[in-house]
Amino acid sequence: MSNEETWLNINLRSIKNTSPGKRTKKAIRLLRYKVAKATKSKLDDIKISTTLNNWLWKRGKNLTYSHLKVRISKDNDKLTINIPNEPSQVNVEKEKPKAESKEISDENEETNTSNS
Repeated sequence: MSNEETWLNINLRSIKNTSPGKRTKKAIRLLRYKVAKATKSKLDDIKISTTLNNWLWKRGKNLTYSHLKVRISKDNDKLTINIPNEPSQVNVEKEKPKAESKEISDENEETNTSNS
Protein backbone atom coordinates (compact mmCIF):
# COMPACT_ATOMS: atom_id res chain seq x y z
CA MET A 1 0.00 0.00 0.00
CA SER A 2 1.81 3.10 -1.24
CA ASN A 3 0.87 6.63 -0.33
CA GLU A 4 2.52 9.30 -2.45
CA GLU A 5 1.87 13.03 -2.61
CA THR A 6 2.62 15.49 -5.38
CA TRP A 7 1.79 19.16 -5.94
CA LEU A 8 0.49 20.70 -9.13
CA ASN A 9 -0.14 24.25 -10.27
CA ILE A 10 -3.13 24.20 -12.59
CA ASN A 11 -4.08 27.02 -14.92
CA LEU A 12 -7.87 27.36 -15.35
CA ARG A 13 -7.94 30.62 -17.32
CA SER A 14 -9.57 28.99 -20.33
CA ILE A 15 -12.75 28.78 -18.20
CA LYS A 16 -13.24 32.53 -18.65
CA ASN A 17 -14.25 31.89 -22.28
CA THR A 18 -17.26 29.74 -21.31
CA SER A 19 -20.70 31.02 -20.44
CA PRO A 20 -20.93 32.35 -16.86
CA GLY A 21 -23.50 29.83 -15.66
CA LYS A 22 -21.27 26.85 -16.44
CA ARG A 23 -17.85 28.04 -15.25
CA THR A 24 -17.47 26.21 -11.94
CA LYS A 25 -18.86 22.94 -13.31
CA LYS A 26 -16.47 23.10 -16.25
CA ALA A 27 -13.58 24.08 -13.95
CA ILE A 28 -14.07 20.86 -11.99
CA ARG A 29 -14.07 18.81 -15.18
CA LEU A 30 -10.98 20.62 -16.47
CA LEU A 31 -9.24 20.12 -13.13
CA ARG A 32 -9.82 16.36 -13.28
CA TYR A 33 -8.68 16.26 -16.91
CA LYS A 34 -5.44 18.15 -16.26
CA VAL A 35 -4.60 16.01 -13.22
CA ALA A 36 -5.24 12.86 -15.27
CA LYS A 37 -3.00 14.13 -18.03
CA ALA A 38 -0.20 15.14 -15.64
CA THR A 39 -0.27 11.86 -13.70
CA LYS A 40 -0.98 9.62 -16.73
CA SER A 41 -4.00 8.01 -15.12
CA LYS A 42 -7.66 7.50 -16.03
CA LEU A 43 -10.40 9.98 -15.22
CA ASP A 44 -12.28 7.27 -13.31
CA ASP A 45 -9.41 6.92 -10.83
CA ILE A 46 -9.50 10.58 -9.78
CA LYS A 47 -11.57 11.84 -6.85
CA ILE A 48 -11.96 15.47 -5.80
CA SER A 49 -12.12 15.93 -2.03
CA THR A 50 -15.26 17.47 -0.55
CA THR A 51 -13.37 20.43 0.88
CA LEU A 52 -11.90 21.27 -2.53
CA ASN A 53 -15.33 20.88 -4.13
CA ASN A 54 -16.95 23.17 -1.51
CA TRP A 55 -14.07 25.62 -1.85
CA LEU A 56 -14.61 25.85 -5.62
CA TRP A 57 -18.41 26.22 -5.31
CA LYS A 58 -18.36 28.80 -2.48
CA ARG A 59 -18.04 31.63 -5.04
CA GLY A 60 -21.06 30.37 -6.95
CA LYS A 61 -21.41 28.96 -10.42
CA ASN A 62 -20.44 32.17 -12.22
CA LEU A 63 -17.13 33.00 -10.55
CA THR A 64 -14.23 30.59 -10.39
CA TYR A 65 -10.52 30.70 -9.74
CA SER A 66 -8.17 31.12 -12.68
CA HIS A 67 -5.25 29.34 -11.03
CA LEU A 68 -5.09 26.55 -8.43
CA LYS A 69 -2.35 24.89 -6.47
CA VAL A 70 -3.50 21.40 -5.49
CA ARG A 71 -2.06 18.44 -3.63
CA ILE A 72 -2.55 15.02 -5.18
CA SER A 73 -2.47 11.92 -2.97
CA LYS A 74 -2.06 8.51 -4.59
CA ASP A 75 -3.22 5.44 -2.72
CA ASN A 76 -3.64 2.05 -4.45
CA ASP A 77 -3.94 3.53 -7.96
CA LYS A 78 -6.63 5.98 -6.77
CA LEU A 79 -5.89 9.71 -6.85
CA THR A 80 -7.42 12.27 -4.51
CA ILE A 81 -7.16 15.99 -5.24
CA ASN A 82 -6.97 18.19 -2.12
CA ILE A 83 -6.40 21.83 -1.35
CA PRO A 84 -2.90 22.45 0.06
CA ASN A 85 -3.86 23.09 3.70
CA GLU A 86 -6.32 20.19 3.97
CA PRO A 87 -5.15 17.32 6.19
CA SER A 88 -4.38 14.14 4.29
CA GLN A 89 -6.64 12.04 6.51
CA VAL A 90 -10.14 11.73 5.12
CA ASN A 91 -11.90 11.03 8.43
CA VAL A 92 -10.98 13.96 10.65
CA GLU A 93 -13.16 14.27 13.73
CA LYS A 94 -14.83 17.63 14.21
CA GLU A 95 -14.92 19.32 17.57
CA LYS A 96 -18.20 18.90 19.35
CA PRO A 97 -19.93 22.08 20.55
CA LYS A 98 -19.68 22.67 24.26
CA ALA A 99 -22.79 22.12 26.35
CA GLU A 100 -21.84 24.99 28.68
CA SER A 101 -22.55 27.62 26.03
CA LYS A 102 -26.18 26.46 25.83
CA GLU A 103 -26.59 26.65 29.62
CA ILE A 104 -25.27 30.20 29.65
CA SER A 105 -27.66 31.26 26.90
CA ASP A 106 -30.58 29.66 28.84
CA GLU A 107 -29.65 31.67 31.95
CA ASN A 108 -29.56 34.89 29.90
CA GLU A 109 -33.03 34.20 28.52
CA GLU A 110 -34.40 33.60 32.02
CA THR A 111 -32.99 36.89 33.32
CA ASN A 112 -34.37 38.75 30.29
CA THR A 113 -37.89 37.38 30.83
CA SER A 114 -37.84 38.22 34.55
CA ASN A 115 -36.78 41.81 33.79
CA SER A 116 -39.68 42.39 31.40
